[in-house]
Amino acid sequence: MADGVDTVEGRRHLLVATLVWGAGTRAQSVDRRGQIFVNTSTAHIDVRLTSVLTVLREKGAVAAYYACNNDQRIAYLGPAFFTKFLYFAGHENPTSHRRPLILDSVVSRALRNRKAVAEDWPFNGWTTKRYAHYLDTVHEQAESVGVMPDVVEAAWFAHGKRLSRPGAEPSSD
Repeated sequence: MADGVDTVEGRRHLLVATLVWGAGTRAQSVDRRGQIFVNTSTAHIDVRLTSVLTVLREKGAVAAYYACNNDQRIAYLGPAFFTKFLYFAGHENPTSHRRPLILDSVVSRALRNRKAVAEDWPFNGWTTKRYAHYLDTVHEQAESVGVMPDVVEAAWFAHGKRLSRPGAEPSSD
């Protein structure tokens, strides 16, 4: 999905593909993602994405997360979606010991349910420090069982989805 990310067109395609993949079939979610393009010029988006990918390549996932959440922020593109962008852009060529991974409310719900994070862990709006902690946690879990970190993230996501079903157990205790 990240082929051509070194071009403006490739970065745009990756962003749109990420948004479509992450939004799924819920119309409300699709409308929210569209606000990115309604409220921000494509030139502004292009500059920000270029900067973020440079940070990702040169400094790694945590620094790129910081950039997306601060000086390179794009309105209406929050952590749940920009971590998807970082994941697809940097998964195959990590520049640090931590690959970028997706962090969203579904994963957070699972992490809290299984007490893999503190009780005060938020369901959204994570700081850079929390994202770094999340990456450390998932990478350590992956290493301990001999799988790629995104396999662990996918398992957390699946568990979080199960918790969101009606009648799901509220806790694993």
